[in-house]
Amino acid sequence: GNVEFRVGEIENLPVPDNAVDVIISNCVINLSADKPCVFREAFRVLSPGGRMVICDLVLREPLSIPIQGHAKAYVSYVAGALVKDAYIGLIRAAGFEAVTIISEKSFPDGCVIDDAEAPELARKLKIRRRELAEHAVSALSLAVKATKPGK
Repeated sequence: GNVEFRVGEIENLPVPDNAVDVIISNCVINLSADKPCVFREAFRVLSPGGRMVICDLVLREPLSIPIQGHAKAYVSYVAGALVKDAYIGLIRAAGFEAVTIISEKSFPDGCVIDDAEAPELARKLKIRRRELAEHAVSALSLAVKATKPGK
């Protein structure tokens, strides 16, 4: 009785202002082309004192231009990811307080080297699989919590 599911876009949530107590998200914000809008929308719909807990893919350092522009890299989440400090900065810029990193985990390079699509991606990018793996270890799984001021 206290949970409701709605279909919508994360850049334009179908929810009135100040109507939600908690937002949770698992690895989808990095797929948005307008991440600042996503965090502004989350802030808008949260009630004062509301909480947001998200897990997403971020980077330690920017990806090379060839990987940023490769469709398979984007579909596999990497090319759309921001550098961690920029990601946290967007959350704060939206107005959130008490922005806290709950956990931060690296992906082992074997995740890329052993991936079935790694040889094709490395060939298209004209790099060795080891170089591809070096980019992959830049990726982090980041869990963050933040609060909308109030109450």
